[in-house]
Amino acid sequence: MQTSKLAILLTFVYLSICVFVPNSVVAQSNTTSLPSPDVVVSATISEPKMILYGWGPPESDIRLTGIGIDEKTRSQTDGYFRFDSVFLPSELFGNPALEFFPEMCIFAITSKHSSTSPTCLPRLPLGPYLFDIGPVILAPSLEVGNNLSKGKTIPNSDIEIFMTSNYFIPIYRIRSDKFGDFSFNLPITKGNVWRIFAGTSFNGLGMSTKSNTLIFK
Repeated sequence: MQTSKLAILLTFVYLSICVFVPNSVVAQSNTTSLPSPDVVVSATISEPKMILYGWGPPESDIRLTGIGIDEKTRSQTDGYFRFDSVFLPSELFGNPALEFFPEMCIFAITSKHSSTSPTCLPRLPLGPYLFDIGPVILAPSLEVGNNLSKGKTIPNSDIEIFMTSNYFIPIYRIRSDKFGDFSFNLPITKGNVWRIFAGTSFNGLGMSTKSNTLIFK
């Protein structure tokens, strides 16, 4: 019975992570959604903890936060990071009102002291399980200034730049250098207000969640 219950819960978690929203435009709200990367979740009976891995900006502090969770690791020069043993809050066991661990989010603070937007994981089923989750592709950091947009992401990765103004959404594709840096010359806007955000795709693993949305004119 316990094995069957675990299989059902893991199926729910897997579908929660792997069913994506395709690139779409909602004209009424003037927003664009990016699909999540192909993240795989597996679990075995164990003490409640988690292994989490993925890619993000290189040589950056990678933070994983949530209720009862505050972990930090460091990404490598190629952007790879890994949390080998994140202990989940076992004090939640026995509460009949709870079925899942609290939501956890992961983000990077780059070597240039900029921050990526958080990527939040689906809530994991509450129980004595060892979860193995990945790969998680972190969003790029993004800054705007002096007619230039720039940021940091996984080295040698593909970046899509989205800009919105009056429901017109051009998409520009650029590539980061071997250090993960990228830049993009902003167009002449003629007084229009534009919103800009970006996403990273890497090594066929899908698109990251979107960066912070910035405004320029």
